[in-house]
Amino acid sequence: MKLGQMLFIPIMLATALLASCGDDDGDGATTGQTTTTTGTTTTTTTTTTTTTGGGDQVTRVQLAHLSPDAPSVDFCAQREGRSFLGPIAKELLGDSDAVAFGDVTGYAPLPGGKYTLRFVAADATTCDDPISGIPDVEDVTLDPQQRTTFAVIGALLPAGGARPLRVVAIKGDAAPNQASARLRAFHAVPEAGPVDVGRTTNGTVEELFSGVAFGDLGKVNGDTYRDVPPAMDARLSVQASGAEILALPGVDLAPGAVTTVYIAGNALGSPQALRGIVCSETPEQPDFEPLANCTALP
Repeated sequence: MKLGQMLFIPIMLATALLASCGDDDGDGATTGQTTTTTGTTTTTTTTTTTTTGGGDQVTRVQLAHLSPDAPSVDFCAQREGRSFLGPIAKELLGDSDAVAFGDVTGYAPLPGGKYTLRFVAADATTCDDPISGIPDVEDVTLDPQQRTTFAVIGALLPAGGARPLRVVAIKGDAAPNQASARLRAFHAVPEAGPVDVGRTTNGTVEELFSGVAFGDLGKVNGDTYRDVPPAMDARLSVQASGAEILALPGVDLAPGAVTTVYIAGNALGSPQALRGIVCSETPEQPDFEPLANCTALP
């Protein structure tokens, strides 16, 4: 298949999806005529105005695969009262390889509403057969103008104190602050207890988030984002019980940047090494990208 065809198909599917909401979201077309007379000549112009209910009603979703022992997956979304859409990574985002551990997809635009999420095999061509061990996520409300990351976390076959697999919805959309960088951190290491996330400067660690629990974002005064001084080559430190378990050098915290760090992998390094998946969350990120703008460190 040619590249142009690969790009066209996801956009065509998304356009059809958003258009399908016209019956209940106020989409429609109005046709009118304007007649102009100049001297003895009369000209009639027909104009068609299209109104789209999708604009302010669109929500955006992405998938983060953070389960170290789960296979590659794809996902489907079923809006209340409608059929399943998908597999989304393959059909809407154009990712023919589906989503492997450590991958974070780009955003797929969907009409806002209540949804059921289903996870299917990487080679699935329909949404009929969910992956064994990953239950459907039901009654998920996706608000218009909201970005949501569905993170698959935990162990498919838990052992040694690892938490079992589950799916967590992470809401986003922090506005950039041009005077600083905005950072948040998510804990997805199945065997690890609470972790602290800090920034190392000249050998000294400044704590940014304390006691981040598995399956949760760090918080400061209830806020999941923290403004930090800009730096083009910051070193982040992840600690457990006062000892560093993961160093993340070279994190770009530019002025105005909004960044999410997913702490993932296994505490003992198997089957997946500990890593930080550093993702840019700037609002300019376009829809329909197969993968988000993320870097795995170290």
